[in-house]
Amino acid sequence: MRLRSAERKTTLDLLPGELPATEPTPEEVLDGHALRDWVHNALGALSEPLQTVVLLRYFTKVSSYEQIAGLCDVPVGMVRSRLNQARAKLSHALRSTAATAHPDASILAARRRREAQDLLSSAGQGRFHATLTAATDPGLLLVGPQGQRARGRDTLAEIMTSDLDAASASG
Repeated sequence: MRLRSAERKTTLDLLPGELPATEPTPEEVLDGHALRDWVHNALGALSEPLQTVVLLRYFTKVSSYEQIAGLCDVPVGMVRSRLNQARAKLSHALRSTAATAHPDASILAARRRREAQDLLSSAGQGRFHATLTAATDPGLLLVGPQGQRARGRDTLAEIMTSDLDAASASG
């Protein structure tokens, strides 16, 4: 009731025309990067099947167990089991490393950024296909938005080259 009373006044210590900052502070940015690196490191310690279901469930629009089971070509019960295992392992890993820095994740992110820049610059030099195939696994599994599947880095290179050609032709 006291908060609702008419006597309550709110003042802002802003100069005329000044608005509160909406951009994150440098400390908030650093905290965000540290959190990302911490989670990335924990995810990286999971086996590939566990990583796949976690990434699909929490980091894509594919969130139902049935969709994940279809994409991974496993029964729904296996998806539940893998998510349960992954949650337990992530929980343990995150609790046990809460006070630890993970500089290796920052190094990995910087390396991936350089690889992406090299790949994109190779497109203008006619080396896109070779650069992409050198940077990807030969047994790469591609899953499209409607669940279509293809395997192999050559297929990825063909798709991406086609996209690049289409972009060049329209712009």
